[in-house]
Amino acid sequence: MYQNDSLSVAVVAILFPSIYLISRAILGSSTYRLRHIPTVGGSSGLISSYFTSFRFYFHGHVLIQEGYEKYPSSVFKIASMSRWIVGRFVAIKVSRVVKLVERHIRPLAEDRIEQIMQGNKPNGTESSTLLTWLVDETLKSQRLLDFDDLSRRVLDTSFVAVGTMLSTFPDVLINLAAYPKYVSPMREEVLAVTTKEGWTKSAVGKMHKVDSFIKETLRIGIGSSTGNRKIFKDFTLSNGVTLPAGTFVSFPTCAIHLDEQHYHNSHEFQGFRFAEMTVGERPDTTGTNQLVTLAPEFLAFGIGRHACPGRFFASYTLKVALAHVLLNFDVDFLDSSNTQVMKFWFQALSIPYSTPELILRKRV
Repeated sequence: MYQNDSLSVAVVAILFPSIYLISRAILGSSTYRLRHIPTVGGSSGLISSYFTSFRFYFHGHVLIQEGYEKYPSSVFKIASMSRWIVGRFVAIKVSRVVKLVERHIRPLAEDRIEQIMQGNKPNGTESSTLLTWLVDETLKSQRLLDFDDLSRRVLDTSFVAVGTMLSTFPDVLINLAAYPKYVSPMREEVLAVTTKEGWTKSAVGKMHKVDSFIKETLRIGIGSSTGNRKIFKDFTLSNGVTLPAGTFVSFPTCAIHLDEQHYHNSHEFQGFRFAEMTVGERPDTTGTNQLVTLAPEFLAFGIGRHACPGRFFASYTLKVALAHVLLNFDVDFLDSSNTQVMKFWFQALSIPYSTPELILRKRV
C-alpha cells in the first residue's frame, strides 16, 4: 500500500508539471497566438502545419496567390519552417566570406592608418573610397579598429549598393532583347536629354521611358513576397485584426503586381506602361509614376517610413547602365530558340536556373 501511494505521488509530481509546461508551450506558441488569422495551405495544427510549411518550400508563390485571392484587402498566414536552422548555416557561410574580405582590405586599411599617423592625408579620389571613409570615421570616434567589423561593414554596404543592380539588370537586358520595339524610343530619349544637358543627375531624371522600362521589368520579375518584417509589439490593423509581437509579416507582392485591378493586362510586359500613365490629358512627365515612387500597388522597394532608402541610388545606377547600353550596343539573343528564363520557386523566391545567352554588338 505504501509503495502504491509513493508511486501515485511520483506520477502526480511528474504529470502535473509536464501538463503545465505543455499547456504553457501551446498557449504561448505562435500557432495559438495567431489562431484568429485565417490559414492558407492547410491546417494550422502544431503537427499538420509542418506539412504546409513543406509545401511552402516548393509552392510558396501558389499559396501566397491563393491567400491573396481568398482574403482580399485582409490578412492571412502561411506556415514556414523554423528560422534558426537557416540562420545557423547562413552564419557559417558569411563568416567565411568575412575572413576572405578581411585578407584583402587589411593591408589597405593598415596603409591608410599609417598615412594618417604620419600626418599625410591624401586628397581627391584617393581618399574618396568606402574603406577610407570607414577607417577615418573609426579613428575619429577613438574606437579600436576591428578588422572583422570593418569587413562586415564593407560587405553590408556593397550588398545594399549592388544587390538591385545584380538581380535586376540581367532581366532588363533580356527584356531589351525580347522586346526590340522599345529600343529606338528609349535611345532617342537618352540622346535628346544627354545632348541638351550632358550626363547629369537632372538629365537622368528626365529619362522617363528608360525609367518605365526598368520599373515594368521589376513589376513582373519580382518574387512573391517582399518587406519581411518582425513585429516587436502587438499591432492592430485597421480591420481590427491584432498581430502579436514576434510575428513575421510580408506583402504578397507578386499577386499585387499582377492584379488586374491595379494594372490592365497585368501579365503582359508593357515597357512604357508607367511613362504612358497620364496626368490629365498628357503623359506623366512629373515623376509621379517613376521607379522610386512608393505606392500600395508597386512594392518592389517596400512602402511607408521603412521603404528602401537606397532606391534612389539603385534607380540612378540602373538608368545610367541601361542608357549606356542603349547608346553603345545592340542586344540580341545568341540563340533565337532559347529566349526564356527558366525559374524554380523556393518559398517566396523566384530563382533562375537557366537563362538565355545574350550577345552585345558594339554600335558603329
